[in-house]
Amino acid sequence: MPTVISCYEIPNGAEPPPPAPPAGSARQLLRAIAPNTRFGYLHVAEFDNGAAALDAARAVAGGTLPAVSGSYQAFHVNDRPAASFSPAGADASIIFVNCLQFPPDREGAAFQIWQRVNDYMVAKPGYRWHRLHRRTHDDAPFGFVNLVEWESVASWEAAHDEGFRAMTAPGSLPFVTYPTVCRPVSDAQQPAAGLLSVGQGAPA
Repeated sequence: MPTVISCYEIPNGAEPPPPAPPAGSARQLLRAIAPNTRFGYLHVAEFDNGAAALDAARAVAGGTLPAVSGSYQAFHVNDRPAASFSPAGADASIIFVNCLQFPPDREGAAFQIWQRVNDYMVAKPGYRWHRLHRRTHDDAPFGFVNLVEWESVASWEAAHDEGFRAMTAPGSLPFVTYPTVCRPVSDAQQPAAGLLSVGQGAPA
């Protein structure tokens, strides 16, 4: 299903951006939990057809708020959670959004590295699911956008260990990353934003 992913370059304490144009079955607004990140808000919306998704992405990118937006398609999904990081479950889950920027002719090399890192990360305690999206048009700002749910901030931090750092040493990656740790904006904060059931029922 075509998915529009919009990244707003506004502070996470600012007024949330308005709802996206009418989408298909699901949409979700995410807020960065750390200050001073590039993207304070991210919006994910599924559309019924590719033309509507492309029009919506271009409308967001050309709107009054500073934002980058593109049309994507989920193509690599895992909804098999790893072991729990902390059975007590004291902390709330987070959504990690990692935007990978590379030219279209580097997609094969980018995916090869991403898959190696992903194979390592999905076994880490606290991992719940991921959905990797790839752009459907070359004018999308990022080649891949990966959404990952982790049990907690602590589990996400612990997973980025020495093994992870060895695989992602500076200068060794064929892409530039723009990572954001987020939590969903609740219905009370954003009445028009539904909850996106990411990681379920998408093609592997």
